[in-house]
Amino acid sequence: MLATSRFPPLREMVNTSSSRIIFSILSCWILMMWKEVLMLSSGLPFFRIETSGT
Repeated sequence: MLATSRFPPLREMVNTSSSRIIFSILSCWILMMWKEVLMLSSGLPFFRIETSGT
């Protein structure tokens, strides 16, 4: 409560719809990048050796 009252511009920025749209786009982009990283890491040979060794 104190943090939001001390920084009103931050609270107003979070409440705007544009920031919500940017946040949703960022979350979707992070999810897509995480999927690509998982696919690439599973295709790497050293990752296969590590998983099969354990």
